[in-house]
Amino acid sequence: MPAELDDDGLETRDSSHPETEFDSDRPRISRLSSLFPVADAMLAAAHSDRPVSDVERDTIRRLLCELLGLTELPLRLEHRIQTFVPGSCNLAELADELAKRPVVGRRSLIELTRQVCDADEDLDLSEDRFLLALALALSLEPEDIGHVVYASPFRGWRGLIKRAED
Repeated sequence: MPAELDDDGLETRDSSHPETEFDSDRPRISRLSSLFPVADAMLAAAHSDRPVSDVERDTIRRLLCELLGLTELPLRLEHRIQTFVPGSCNLAELADELAKRPVVGRRSLIELTRQVCDADEDLDLSEDRFLLALALALSLEPEDIGHVVYASPFRGWRGLIKRAED
């Protein structure tokens, strides 16, 4: 029997079959709009090295589908991808929204955005700067992001100054 979908295109629990379990590896997403900040973070990462590539957009679609457990992206998220305005993403507001409705963990979000940045196989320092700014907005510690944000040869206060100058 196919899963029932709600207005957002998300699976609903079938109360007549309580033994039906959702994939426990996926986050529980009750509303499609709760993924908007996640989508926005990935879109902002993709746009950070302008121009955004089709490979990066496809990666965002794939990652969002994986989070939702769907094979096709719901129209509302597709529309968000198509109409995203670079520079419209306020990282402080994004971090606040994610703190209110944490559909993915802060570290997971950084890892998702890194996947988007790496999708086009083009290393760009503007993408790394975006990831660092996002990590700071999310109040992540250096040990939480060291595996996704490239290390600088500058250490201590010199490293902070260098990052600020970049």
